[in-house]
Amino acid sequence: MLGNDLLGFHLDQYCRNFLECAERVLGASVDPKAGVVEYEGRETWVRPFPISIDYSWWARLARQRHTARRMTQLRAKSELAFPIVGLGVDRLDYTKGIVSRFQAIERFLEKYPAYQGRFCFVQIAVPSRTQIDEYRQVKEQVESLVERINDRFGSDTHKPIYYRYEHFEPSELVVYYRMADFAMVSSLHDGMNLVAKEFVASQVECKGVLICSEFAGAAEALDNALLI
Repeated sequence: MLGNDLLGFHLDQYCRNFLECAERVLGASVDPKAGVVEYEGRETWVRPFPISIDYSWWARLARQRHTARRMTQLRAKSELAFPIVGLGVDRLDYTKGIVSRFQAIERFLEKYPAYQGRFCFVQIAVPSRTQIDEYRQVKEQVESLVERINDRFGSDTHKPIYYRYEHFEPSELVVYYRMADFAMVSSLHDGMNLVAKEFVASQVECKGVLICSEFAGAAEALDNALLI
């Protein structure tokens, strides 16, 4: 990495971590204020370049009439006809904290039974690395939790978790972003997490709440989110 003239990381914190690593492990000469590493006669600049989204594009997509029509259609479905609708959008990956998220929802419904029948959480789980055993195990664990929570707190007319295991195109995903009353990003470790930013951009009515893990890089920029 130090063979490059310039290294970019998502966040200042990641830059600082790299500078400290270069100094401790390699004995490189480091100027943390300037963000420069000198090693074996070569100088490398280290800078934050946080990846982002096209905010205006997502906002325009959210404002389209088609999006509003689809949102009305979705809210009319019996599976989503609840006063409060939450949303999670993730690759089905162990780093995304989906298991912990569902355990938190289960605890919430235990502790606040008044929300049973009034609350629904939509989980869009995008298939990921399905050929790897660990990822298949995560899928089994997640789907087992969905079944358990729906059996415990659901009924013939409602289920607290609406689970979709599939890929969504942006034109459909934005409908869920705009419709949701809150979105939850519960990453155990995440370099950035663009779902958090896409949700904010799509909330054209400015009514939704973002609940974001402090271990997601996006938390540093989205400082009005509720951090967990």
